Amino acid sequence: MKRTKCLTRPVETIKWLDQPQVESLFRVAKARPLRERLLVTLLYRYGMRVSEALALRTEDVNLRRGEITVCGLKGGSTTTYGIGRDILPLLRKYRATGPFLFASREGERLSRTRAYQLVVGMMKEAGIPAGYGPHSLRHSLAVHMLDTGELRLEQVRDALRHASIRSTEVYAQLSAGARAEYARVMDGSSKIVKVGR
Repeated sequence: MKRTKCLTRPVETIKWLDQPQVESLFRVAKARPLRERLLVTLLYRYGMRVSEALALRTEDVNLRRGEITVCGLKGGSTTTYGIGRDILPLLRKYRATGPFLFASREGERLSRTRAYQLVVGMMKEAGIPAGYGPHSLRHSLAVHMLDTGELRLEQVRDALRHASIRSTEVYAQLSAGARAEYARVMDGSSKIVKVGR
């Protein structure tokens, strides 16, 4: 029998954190300045690329309406999301020092290098192994969304601002929760033929 390789993206190239690791990271971030805590929070909860987070302007956060607008840097789509109830108090407390939400002490936009250093420093303090970085939080959100068993790939695609569902499909391979959910649905469905006893 001849075997052929599947042409899918290797799952081992995706580095994501499990829920306890993200919780540890958030505990470390809680002791840091609010800017750093918000950076980690928004990277995870909105599946942002670092460049998307650093491009956020103060007017992209509408506290009155409880909305945040993210400009996707791949494909250029702009998407507005509701701000989570746990994040809203942090944003209300935060005072940006310039036109950008994440600014340096000089009021300039925070650099990618500095943002990377901040996030990786917090990860190290949280006991997360080397090799993980800010983009791991984006991957983590995708897997955790599917782990809920209630969210579909289309919703993950929207959260990550992917132009194509094909970019999102790889996360279904990583989520044990998604696989358990479809197994449960199949078990309970009369549309799936069952093996006789």
